[in-house]
Amino acid sequence: MSAKPGYDWSAFWPGALGVFSLGGFILGISFLGLGALTQGMGFDLWPALVSTVLIWALPGQVVLLTLAHEGAALATIALTVSFTAIRLFPMVTMVLSKSVMPGAARWPVFILAHYIAATLWVLAGANAYDMPRAQRLPWLLGLVGPFQDVCKAIVPFGNPYR
Repeated sequence: MSAKPGYDWSAFWPGALGVFSLGGFILGISFLGLGALTQGMGFDLWPALVSTVLIWALPGQVVLLTLAHEGAALATIALTVSFTAIRLFPMVTMVLSKSVMPGAARWPVFILAHYIAATLWVLAGANAYDMPRAQRLPWLLGLVGPFQDVCKAIVPFGNPYR
């Protein structure tokens, strides 16, 4: 009986260092702009922070905040934000198809799928596919955690009066 294949989690912490990349810098500056957008619309800070955790894609977050600011119905907001997420499907499919280990645990796949957006897709293409498959998913998960933490920490600087 052979052992169930698994991921090599030693790649998690090297992935976390990606927060110091040009992609991490650009992402941080973008979320500074999200904080400024929420302030300009008269929102408190919490909608920007909650949308960063739940949506994790700036176009969807901008649509959410804009429609909420304009007083759109909740169903309209949900449908429109969902439409913005559809564009991520090809990226998610490509990254997961090159990162998932057949027969390995599925829970890391579901977590990673939520966090795949343009920046992660670009960095995966530039870095992850050169490493062994068992290290790819842990490296990518290591990358997205600090990315989101930095973005949540930067948003308040764009919305300093809330």
